[in-house]
Amino acid sequence: MDYVRFHGGVGQYFTLRHDTTNYQCFMPGILLALRRIQSLDSGVTVGLEGLLGV
Repeated sequence: MDYVRFHGGVGQYFTLRHDTTNYQCFMPGILLALRRIQSLDSGVTVGLEGLLGV
């Protein structure tokens, strides 16, 4: 994991970056989605919030 943060003065901006080195970190979310896909309403679902109850 790599987090990069930038803070400035006038006209400042903030950047948060997260890099991955392999696809293993995505597996818990993929498995959760596969287990709960039948409980979703038909249509497009974006994100895991609905599956996590958030």
